[in-house]
Amino acid sequence: MFRAFSFLLLTFFFGTLFAQTPETEPNSTCGDPGIITISSNTSFSGSVSGDFGSDRYDYYYIALGTTGTITVSISNLFFEVFAYDDAYCGSAGYLREGDGSPSTPFVKTLNGSRYYQLIVSNFGPVTASYTITVSGATFPSTATDVYLTENSADFNANIAYPKVGFGSPITTPFSWTPTSPDWTYNAPKCTLYVVPSGDEGLVATSFVVNFDATKASLSASAGSNNIFSSGIFQTQATAAGRLKINAANISSSINVTPGSDKYLAMLVFTMLKPGHMEVTIDSLDFRQYDTENNEQVDIATEAHEADVKFYLGDFANSSVQTTGDGLININDLSPFATAYWSNYAQSSTLYKSKFDIGPTSASGNYFALPTPDGNINFEDLIIFAIGYGKSAGSQLPKLNPAPLNIAFGEQIAGDLVRVPVLLSGNVADVRGLSFSLNTSMKLVAVEKAGALGTENGFVIFRQDGNSVMIDAAVIGGESISNEGVIAYLVFENKADLAVDNIIARNSWNQNLNTALVSNSLGSAVPVSFSLSQNYPNPFNPSTVISFGLPVASKVTLKIYNSLGQEVATLVNGEMLEAGAYSKSFDASKLTSGVYMYKITTDNFSAVKKMLLTK
Repeated sequence: MFRAFSFLLLTFFFGTLFAQTPETEPNSTCGDPGIITISSNTSFSGSVSGDFGSDRYDYYYIALGTTGTITVSISNLFFEVFAYDDAYCGSAGYLREGDGSPSTPFVKTLNGSRYYQLIVSNFGPVTASYTITVSGATFPSTATDVYLTENSADFNANIAYPKVGFGSPITTPFSWTPTSPDWTYNAPKCTLYVVPSGDEGLVATSFVVNFDATKASLSASAGSNNIFSSGIFQTQATAAGRLKINAANISSSINVTPGSDKYLAMLVFTMLKPGHMEVTIDSLDFRQYDTENNEQVDIATEAHEADVKFYLGDFANSSVQTTGDGLININDLSPFATAYWSNYAQSSTLYKSKFDIGPTSASGNYFALPTPDGNINFEDLIIFAIGYGKSAGSQLPKLNPAPLNIAFGEQIAGDLVRVPVLLSGNVADVRGLSFSLNTSMKLVAVEKAGALGTENGFVIFRQDGNSVMIDAAVIGGESISNEGVIAYLVFENKADLAVDNIIARNSWNQNLNTALVSNSLGSAVPVSFSLSQNYPNPFNPSTVISFGLPVASKVTLKIYNSLGQEVATLVNGEMLEAGAYSKSFDASKLTSGVYMYKITTDNFSAVKKMLLTK
């Protein structure tokens, strides 16, 4: 049961030395402006200037719920005391005791169901000074608010985001010097402080912090600016996601009043995976020591929760790039797009670790920590696209066992050559696509269309000689789930166009099986059998293996370990039409090492190596 400590408001009446003022109620409302509130046993001083024919008053008020025996000593002047049944000074009862002399103070056992007003008054052309000493009362109290905040000086900073220093120091597998503003996802940390408000003195506190142990681990400490600068701080994990904290003051001042930027505990969360995590506190037991009565007193408390929002892709807010804001939106897309195609080896400041969010450590799943590869490319785009505009995690994976058919349609001649890109077959939850093309034509534009033609469609491309790279994704919103043209590739001049590789991913960043089914681009259908190097390589834990068939063929594609033992079969003697194909290989159940993949047809056989690193 919490004992309250609210407001003591006292009002006093001054008379002159020669005449006593009538026993009347000088104001009609106890809550009138100018009434002085006393909230603790302490001393107050003031002065009252009078005039002939009129009284001058200072008012003090004792609020409902104040108990105990109160002693009021007023020097130099007379005073009067009234008791009331309501807060508007109704049903006044005159209680004056004492003549204003410290030797005969006002002593009253208070009724906690009544209001009290003391009035100090003076009339005549003199100024009279007074001192009021209040002792012996127990005051009602409003609850002490206890906040969880990222900034111990700001109660409203109840959301923790990524920021410069998040995951510091910056460590990568590369010999590279970071440029600010930047951070990494190497054991990223978010900090919250437990901060009480108000002016209630504290001698000891106990509370429990609740968090999601699957998303973060928690380390709590007294920090460097604790309310109890000389105190005891103890923690105990009572269950997964529950940490009990006890703290007490052991200084000579006994009770310590909360101050600016002071806190009870510093909570450091090490993030285990991206997502939203609510942090709450309960089982609060706050106490102060009543020096008048030599006893501990419970303080009523009200707890306020906070949120940790750690989203891959939260790089900036509307004004700065030094901190996120718990959202992935246009503020993040702009710097990400600027850094696209950059890598750590370039002598520019475009590459930053905070943009290197793909692939992740759990089969590319969005809700896992990144495994940086030193490049800002399709692996990062697909992670960014999944998280864009979303708050973590209501999506479910959609099955896509049949291949996604991709066709480059007939070239549309004119001043420029426009090549439509068509999706057909099992078009379900296509989040992103990456194309590697080879042509002597110059790519001048990519026109978005269909499901990619909305405001959420993102396309970026580059050309290096005859090599063309095109990455596309649906940023947030619904993924591509309907057949149709999604883009037009606009080239200068007309020439053959060969497709070297295609990667498609769903909203869980899982590779989709693809098949190139168009004959319209000359060499788009391979002129010879081929087996491409897997991508990415090295990989963890999934990769894509592409091959080309100039004619319809019966195909087998198998994976072997370094001992020559078969560990997986991707294509098992299937009859496939002529075209370019991509198959996804998930090695999450295999150990690190060198693996071989072998393709076999009636007229062709080839073997290549790949490296799995975990």
